[in-house]
Amino acid sequence: EEEVNDDEIGKIKKRESKARPEVVYTVTVLVMIFLAYPRLMTEIATLLRCVQIPDTGKSFLEVDMRIECSAPNYSTWKSVAVIFFFVYGFGIPVFGFMMLSAWAGKDGSGLLKKKVVESFGFLYSGFRMKRYYWEMVIMVRKTLVVFILVFYKG
Repeated sequence: EEEVNDDEIGKIKKRESKARPEVVYTVTVLVMIFLAYPRLMTEIATLLRCVQIPDTGKSFLEVDMRIECSAPNYSTWKSVAVIFFFVYGFGIPVFGFMMLSAWAGKDGSGLLKKKVVESFGFLYSGFRMKRYYWEMVIMVRKTLVVFILVFYKG
């Protein structure tokens, strides 16, 4: 398969008019996942935050004070939110790392193949080739920042 060097990565990204439909679809879906990631993580985390009401001893969901956090129906939704938070919050970056690592191979040259650069180059083209995975680290950091912002009561 044809390989490209670092200078050609930017040129390939500019040739969108010649892109195959499956490449356009793949890139579009991946970009949407990456753009929605911080907002989705924030929304999921807010479903987990309850506030204690003084003098009542009860806690309610902060985003909807009609929902009592000790109610059985809330615990079901809380379980779903926790599962989604971890599956999406950490699963997407881990999956991305595994896929990039598989394409990279032992020496990283697999990421220079034209087909890989066209589809997934936006994930690693801003980083040194030996740090191709760094976008996944940034995603995990975003998840941790969201978690801290939503749950830190300072």
